[in-house]
Amino acid sequence: MKPALIVHGGAWDIPDEAVDGCKSGCQRALAAAWCILSKGGNALEAIESAVMVLEDDPVFDAGYGSHLNRDGRVECDAMVMDGATLRAGAACTLQRVKNPIRLARAILENCPHMMLVAEGAERFATEQGIALCKPKELVSEVEQEAWLKCREDPCGVFSGQLAAREAVHLLAKRAHGTGGLILLDCYGNPGFAFNTPRMAYGYVALDGSFVAAV
Repeated sequence: MKPALIVHGGAWDIPDEAVDGCKSGCQRALAAAWCILSKGGNALEAIESAVMVLEDDPVFDAGYGSHLNRDGRVECDAMVMDGATLRAGAACTLQRVKNPIRLARAILENCPHMMLVAEGAERFATEQGIALCKPKELVSEVEQEAWLKCREDPCGVFSGQLAAREAVHLLAKRAHGTGGLILLDCYGNPGFAFNTPRMAYGYVALDGSFVAAV
């Protein structure tokens, strides 16, 4: 079966000045993963490669560039699943891991537990050869400024296919929530939907070209 690929760069009210950066980031994530898939590489390796691009780009709310918590710190979560076995690996509330997706994959492949959190997860990271960073190294200048502004403003907050559209509709109707999702059907056709003003996404078209949009 020919490989298929789609990436999600966040669903929110993306400002005009961030649109080009979001498109570029999605393009680079596609390129990193497609380089692996097009050569017959492992899907988990491709996923990890794509997500690491997003985690390293401050335009996305992942890794470096994540929104800060109430204490002004980054706390990251990541999860990866093997569709063939339905096994999953998840890491939560990470404050010293530059690329949480690397740890999530390590948990999937090398840990008897499905999820590790906080200090325990970070200890496992070091056991797996994943270096820890200083918490401040994950804080971007833009997010630091946003956190300071939010702290001073008591009203401030951080802000496809039919199946995809129905899922997002259900999210809004039953949970009164907003968000977006991406999917690939059994034939590799990409689908996406969102009920926010904008969503950053990208996919590999049937002709092999990269499509990225916001």
